[in-house]
Amino acid sequence: MTIEGGGQDKPERSNGQVSAWGVTYAPKLAQSIAADTTRTAARAKNYPPDLINAALERLVEAPVELPGFTTLDELAATIRAEVNREIFAGICERLGEEGRARLAALVAVGEDGLSMFKAHVAGDRLPAITREVENGTRPGACLGHVGRHG
Repeated sequence: MTIEGGGQDKPERSNGQVSAWGVTYAPKLAQSIAADTTRTAARAKNYPPDLINAALERLVEAPVELPGFTTLDELAATIRAEVNREIFAGICERLGEEGRARLAALVAVGEDGLSMFKAHVAGDRLPAITREVENGTRPGACLGHVGRHG
């Protein structure tokens, strides 16, 4: 391919080639670095731009040619979903059979059209912790905390 006005062929990039700016063209390495960094960041962060920024910081340190934004966005979405599934599976496992049954009962909708959770929230519209403190069923009640009255 000839570049207009230049009369020279456009140089082709090859894997491992270092550009004039000192970055290496290594798309597989760049994706691997981005994936590893994103997976680590996704254990503490859930917002895609935060995950992409973490990957970009590491890629700039590498230094490799940056993948396109769409590539990083799709990578962040995929890895975030995988990590979230792992986190949720761990929580489910730690809950045990009894804990899962209690959660299922909390969101099961009764004949009145309300779940236990919705009925509890719709109660007297006081925050649950305030009601528990005022009723003396919260540990803070024994320390003299009386919710909105104290």
